[in-house]
Amino acid sequence: MKPINPKFLLTAGDLQQEFAALLNRADSVKIAAAWATLGIQIEMLENARIPTEVVVGKAFNLTHPDAIESMRSLGKVYVDERTDKQGLFHPKFYLFKMGDQYTGRFQVPSATGE
Repeated sequence: MKPINPKFLLTAGDLQQEFAALLNRADSVKIAAAWATLGIQIEMLENARIPTEVVVGKAFNLTHPDAIESMRSLGKVYVDERTDKQGLFHPKFYLFKMGDQYTGRFQVPSATGE
Protein backbone atom coordinates (compact mmCIF):
# COMPACT_ATOMS: atom_id res chain seq x y z
CA MET A 1 0.00 0.00 0.00
CA LYS A 2 1.31 3.43 -0.91
CA PRO A 3 1.24 6.30 1.61
CA ILE A 4 -1.93 8.33 2.11
CA ASN A 5 -1.88 11.76 0.50
CA PRO A 6 -3.67 13.92 3.12
CA LYS A 7 -5.19 17.35 2.67
CA PHE A 8 -7.06 19.53 5.14
CA LEU A 9 -10.26 21.21 3.95
CA LEU A 10 -11.15 24.52 5.57
CA THR A 11 -14.60 25.38 4.23
CA ALA A 12 -17.78 23.58 3.18
CA GLY A 13 -17.07 24.73 -0.38
CA ASP A 14 -13.63 23.13 -0.26
CA LEU A 15 -15.20 19.87 0.89
CA GLN A 16 -17.83 19.81 -1.84
CA GLN A 17 -15.32 20.61 -4.59
CA GLU A 18 -12.75 18.02 -3.42
CA PHE A 19 -15.43 15.42 -2.74
CA ALA A 20 -16.80 15.70 -6.30
CA ALA A 21 -13.35 15.64 -7.91
CA LEU A 22 -12.12 12.64 -5.93
CA LEU A 23 -15.35 10.65 -6.30
CA ASN A 24 -14.96 10.91 -10.08
CA ARG A 25 -11.56 9.17 -9.84
CA ALA A 26 -12.08 6.84 -6.87
CA ASP A 27 -12.54 3.08 -6.93
CA SER A 28 -14.04 3.22 -3.40
CA VAL A 29 -14.53 5.61 -0.50
CA LYS A 30 -14.57 5.31 3.30
CA ILE A 31 -16.13 8.07 5.37
CA ALA A 32 -16.17 8.82 9.09
CA ALA A 33 -18.55 11.67 9.91
CA ALA A 34 -20.20 12.98 13.04
CA TRP A 35 -23.57 13.39 11.33
CA ALA A 36 -25.28 12.68 8.02
CA THR A 37 -28.09 14.60 6.36
CA LEU A 38 -29.72 14.36 2.99
CA GLY A 39 -28.11 16.63 0.45
CA ILE A 40 -25.56 17.04 -2.30
CA GLN A 41 -22.91 14.71 -0.82
CA ILE A 42 -25.39 11.81 -0.60
CA GLU A 43 -26.45 12.52 -4.19
CA MET A 44 -22.81 12.53 -5.31
CA LEU A 45 -22.23 9.17 -3.59
CA GLU A 46 -25.31 7.71 -5.29
CA ASN A 47 -24.13 8.96 -8.69
CA ALA A 48 -20.56 7.70 -8.21
CA ARG A 49 -21.73 4.09 -7.85
CA ILE A 50 -18.56 2.92 -6.10
CA PRO A 51 -18.18 0.76 -2.98
CA THR A 52 -18.84 2.94 0.05
CA GLU A 53 -18.21 2.35 3.72
CA VAL A 54 -19.42 4.88 6.30
CA VAL A 55 -19.18 5.32 10.05
CA VAL A 56 -21.61 8.00 11.22
CA GLY A 57 -22.65 9.34 14.60
CA LYS A 58 -26.14 10.10 15.88
CA ALA A 59 -25.42 12.43 18.80
CA PHE A 60 -27.86 15.31 19.35
CA ASN A 61 -30.24 13.63 16.82
CA LEU A 62 -28.52 15.49 13.97
CA THR A 63 -28.24 12.48 11.66
CA HIS A 64 -31.31 12.08 9.46
CA PRO A 65 -32.65 8.49 9.33
CA ASP A 66 -33.22 8.77 5.57
CA ALA A 67 -29.55 9.66 5.10
CA ILE A 68 -28.57 6.43 6.85
CA GLU A 69 -30.94 4.43 4.63
CA SER A 70 -29.60 6.12 1.49
CA MET A 71 -26.04 5.28 2.48
CA ARG A 72 -27.00 1.67 3.29
CA SER A 73 -28.10 1.26 -0.32
CA LEU A 74 -24.53 2.21 -1.34
CA GLY A 75 -22.56 -0.07 0.94
CA LYS A 76 -21.69 -0.69 4.55
CA VAL A 77 -22.89 1.74 7.21
CA TYR A 78 -21.91 1.60 10.85
CA VAL A 79 -23.83 3.89 13.21
CA ASP A 80 -22.22 5.09 16.42
CA GLU A 81 -25.13 4.74 18.83
CA ARG A 82 -23.61 6.33 21.92
CA THR A 83 -25.64 9.04 23.61
CA ASP A 84 -24.45 12.60 24.12
CA LYS A 85 -23.50 11.75 27.72
CA GLN A 86 -21.21 8.90 26.62
CA GLY A 87 -18.85 11.09 24.61
CA LEU A 88 -19.09 12.67 21.21
CA PHE A 89 -18.14 10.85 17.99
CA HIS A 90 -17.08 13.80 15.85
CA PRO A 91 -14.72 12.86 12.98
CA LYS A 92 -14.69 14.47 9.55
CA PHE A 93 -12.53 12.17 7.45
CA TYR A 94 -12.82 10.89 3.88
CA LEU A 95 -10.54 8.19 2.44
CA PHE A 96 -10.59 7.64 -1.32
CA LYS A 97 -8.95 4.60 -2.94
CA MET A 98 -7.63 5.05 -6.47
CA GLY A 99 -5.84 1.98 -7.74
CA ASP A 100 -3.20 1.15 -5.14
CA GLN A 101 -3.10 4.68 -3.72
CA TYR A 102 -5.18 6.25 -0.94
CA THR A 103 -6.00 9.94 -0.61
CA GLY A 104 -7.33 11.26 2.68
CA ARG A 105 -9.25 14.46 3.30
CA PHE A 106 -9.80 15.98 6.72
CA GLN A 107 -12.43 18.64 7.14
CA VAL A 108 -11.23 21.04 9.80
CA PRO A 109 -14.21 23.28 10.68
CA SER A 110 -17.79 22.13 10.63
CA ALA A 111 -19.48 22.05 7.22
CA THR A 112 -22.51 23.66 8.79
CA GLY A 113 -20.65 26.89 9.43
CA GLU A 114 -17.56 28.18 7.73
